[in-house]
Amino acid sequence: MVSKSNESNNEWFSQFAGTSLIYHIMEDAMNGKDRENRIRALKSLGDRGDPRAVVTIMDCCEDQDPEIRVQAIDALARLKSGRSVPTLIKHLDNENELPLTRQKAALALASIHSHIAIECLMDHVNNEDEDPALREYIAMLIG
Repeated sequence: MVSKSNESNNEWFSQFAGTSLIYHIMEDAMNGKDRENRIRALKSLGDRGDPRAVVTIMDCCEDQDPEIRVQAIDALARLKSGRSVPTLIKHLDNENELPLTRQKAALALASIHSHIAIECLMDHVNNEDEDPALREYIAMLIG
């Protein structure tokens, strides 16, 4: 039989182990040895839903590798953090960004549902100079 104090010690240890793991995954996302390792880390961070990862993932959105940027934006879409709205808007507004990256940024903004995010999406739908495919996609997202 496990005593109450032993149960609380085990609970504390479990929380501590999880805490150190999230920081290890965040480090892999930022500075992993190869692209695939970084992508796996970003997917894991998005799936975990831990708000401590938001800033690290936003930093990965500025990576020179376009695939890392796409994966980072996709992770932010799953986290749905309002703190990421300015980063997502920046990538949606960047006409030099890959179309897939801009679509992922629009999806992430739509999933956050903040007033600023929806306002930005509406601006893109109403902008006749915007890529027609992106306008249509955003219109579908916001219904």
